[in-house]
Amino acid sequence: MFGIKGIGRRHPGISLAQCQAIARKFDSVDAWKTGHPQTYRRAYAKGWLAMCTQHMRTGE
Repeated sequence: MFGIKGIGRRHPGISLAQCQAIARKFDSVDAWKTGHPQTYRRAYAKGWLAMCTQHMRTGE
């Protein structure tokens, strides 16, 4: 039963659009990574980092 996809998940998956909207609240990758680690990890896992961080400044 625990091996069935979706069973026991607390939250549905975050879409690219949702991830981008949350990432826009931050001005650096480090701030995003600490401020909303769930979406950062999702973006990393899905290969969305470049699309979610275009607005962010480089270097900290």
